[in-house]
Amino acid sequence: MVRVNGSTKEEGVIPDIIIRDHLLGEKDGILEGALELVNKSH
Repeated sequence: MVRVNGSTKEEGVIPDIIIRDHLLGEKDGILEGALELVNKSH
């Protein structure tokens, strides 16, 4: 596989934006972070 940037290294996808989440918490930190980013772009 060749990526758009020309890399052929076997590695996972590295996100541009990292949202931390506490898996045992009551809140959905990933959803809240994504909504915050979407709302900022409008």
